[in-house]
Amino acid sequence: ISFWLSAGYGRGTVERREEGEQGTTTDSSDWTSLSGGTRLRLWQSRAEGEAANSATSLELKLDGTTAQFMEISVQQARLASAISRTLSVAAGQLTTAGELGVRLRSGETAGLEVGATLDWHNPDSGLSTNALARVLMSGGDEREWGVSGRLNYAPGKEGEGLTMALEPSIGTTSNRLQDLWTLGDTDLVLNSDGPSAATALRLQGELGYGFTAWSGLVTPYADFSIAEGGGGTIGTGLRYSRWPSGLAIDLRAAQETSTTGTTDHSIGLQGRIEL
Repeated sequence: ISFWLSAGYGRGTVERREEGEQGTTTDSSDWTSLSGGTRLRLWQSRAEGEAANSATSLELKLDGTTAQFMEISVQQARLASAISRTLSVAAGQLTTAGELGVRLRSGETAGLEVGATLDWHNPDSGLSTNALARVLMSGGDEREWGVSGRLNYAPGKEGEGLTMALEPSIGTTSNRLQDLWTLGDTDLVLNSDGPSAATALRLQGELGYGFTAWSGLVTPYADFSIAEGGGGTIGTGLRYSRWPSGLAIDLRAAQETSTTGTTDHSIGLQGRIEL
């Protein structure tokens, strides 16, 4: 059994201009978020003999988040079960997984979520791939779906050396739980309400180089994200991780361009420690 917990705090302002008026109104408010979850492995079976690296497991997942900014307050909870099977093949390791969950979100009816993933990893070449498909069916005519693929290249040991990643996707490919921690272009949002954004093609990528320093791994990197219909993000940053202490720090600067042509700049610092 494992647990995770995340808390966030910030302060921001929003400028509003009513139609037909020349002046603007500025409102300031605190932003707070609290998230947590648990993973419980209910069952696991390992094969013997030549397929000793093969295993099947069943897990139960429970996650919840609450976030608030100005008059906007959002809560979400998710309960899911997941079954996965890992196989050792001649070209590496193959993992298949299926997930069935129920999502509850404030102001919405409950939704049923079904997902499947396929992962392949070859430790000799450093290549790995991931394919994901997800469908969320909630009350009324609401539907949410997404498909994505990811290609990783990391030939070095423990993240050292050159690393590259490329990920094309369409639709909503995650349960958006992490988006409750994040401010969108204008409001605290879960995802875009527009149908074009919900089915837009996106492409994300990252290039980095890791080396050992300060008793840990240091990785300078650059990343990008572009979407169909305009808009995108370019960023650069520096990650530091120290094992086995479980400490990880990420300093990143980014420029984001919206579909309307406005540009935002940001600098963020994230820290994580595993106890």
